[in-house]
Amino acid sequence: MKRSVESTTVVGTMRKIGLEGGIWACVTDAGTSWELLGAPEAMKQNGLRVEVELDGRNADVTIGMMGRSGRVRAWRAI
Repeated sequence: MKRSVESTTVVGTMRKIGLEGGIWACVTDAGTSWELLGAPEAMKQNGLRVEVELDGRNADVTIGMMGRSGRVRAWRAI
């Protein structure tokens, strides 16, 4: 079972994972994948380096179930 985090900031690379028709994730330099819930269209670019502020409340169970997940609160390209 995944543990929820209230909020966190992660830095990584955007990747479209081929589960369930395509899930957008931020893969950190350490290899941790974060499924991004509510990611804006401008953020959905394979290979885009981002810093993302995530809210983990109510993000425990997702369709992809591919790792940790969070709702995008804020983001910026780096």
